[in-house]
Amino acid sequence: MKKKILGMGNAVLDIVAPVSDQFLESTNLVKGSMTLVDQEVSDKVLKEINPIKKDSGGSVANTMVGISMLGLESHFCGKVKDDQLGRDFVADMQKTETKFLCEQSSDGLPTARCIVFVTPDGERSMQTFLGASTTLDKEDIDPSFFDEIGYLLIEGYLWSSKTAREAINESLKIAKSKKIKVIFSLSDSNLVKMFRDEFLK
Repeated sequence: MKKKILGMGNAVLDIVAPVSDQFLESTNLVKGSMTLVDQEVSDKVLKEINPIKKDSGGSVANTMVGISMLGLESHFCGKVKDDQLGRDFVADMQKTETKFLCEQSSDGLPTARCIVFVTPDGERSMQTFLGASTTLDKEDIDPSFFDEIGYLLIEGYLWSSKTAREAINESLKIAKSKKIKVIFSLSDSNLVKMFRDEFLK
């Protein structure tokens, strides 16, 4: 039997919208960059664009989808709210036959989204609100997630959330008890600078 692969990461819905260079300037976006914003800024921009595509995203979520498309059974654990964007995220994962494991939250922050602004020259500029993805916690982790799992892939970006850190540590405990191989994505050089000792531990 082929071993399944489990990924843990930020669950972010990518929303692609064509915009003009003038729009980027009016919203203070630096062309070609990625900017983290709060909910108020993200909500405001969402009302001003006409999306042409929505896809599940986040680096580990994307990896799990890729693995599924290559023919292996992949599962994903990340936090979304039970709102329209959250339902879009889960539906998109299921469409690629990637099993979405975590319960959707009924309250708290809305589903994370990355708005991808595409200008006429094909350049993309991104604005990300991490929302519910930062609220993954220990209670979201069920030991049954690890049945028949051969590899656990953890997204380093999650480590910047205190509750997600607890979820990761719980997952590591279960993985080690079941002799599951762990893959840890460092994600970003700044994260490594901030959490190097913890990553090494």
